[in-house]
Amino acid sequence: MLLTLNLAPRASLLVAFVCFLSFVGAAQDFASYQSDGMLLEAAFLSLFLAPGGLRPELGAADPPRRFAAFLLVWEWFRIYFESGVVKILSGDAQWRALTALTTTTRTARSPAGWAGTSRSACRTRSTPGLW
Repeated sequence: MLLTLNLAPRASLLVAFVCFLSFVGAAQDFASYQSDGMLLEAAFLSLFLAPGGLRPELGAADPPRRFAAFLLVWEWFRIYFESGVVKILSGDAQWRALTALTTTTRTARSPAGWAGTSRSACRTRSTPGLW
């Protein structure tokens, strides 16, 4: 809430980071997904991106550090790249044939429902090399 209101953003992010870190430490068996590590890393990096002060006026006087922004973009790249490599190297026939999107959209809970599935199937049939 404080972060949304732009009240002490760096301190708010630090509190959120420490709370989530303690949760991950306490719920080890239930918090061992890739996304938990990614969230912890992103929260830590956001400490260097957020402006300091009590009411920083959206960071006009304290712009983000370029190295911290680079590290955040690097994290995003690593997550997408590593996820893709793991899925393709898993040996699953659907991932190797790049047709897993059809199964995912058909079985995942989605607000798009049937419409998302039919659009995905059309794209898969029309451009099999891309999907």
